[in-house]
Amino acid sequence: MKKVELKVLGMNCPHCERRVVNALNEVEGIMASEANHKKKRVVVEFDENKVNENIIKDTIKDAGYQVK
Repeated sequence: MKKVELKVLGMNCPHCERRVVNALNEVEGIMASEANHKKKRVVVEFDENKVNENIIKDTIKDAGYQVK
């Protein structure tokens, strides 16, 4: 299992956090995710045999947020 921390722009409230986490939880291979709108970050634990960092970033972008 691998863990990555990404800066996410556009998360401004707890609703935004839930939107990002819910989107990530739909992706096979993501074991856990935690978003924090105050710190503008998301931490994702995933199985690198099933998913990679680019898929995680694309999922966040598809949910309507920018990833740095």
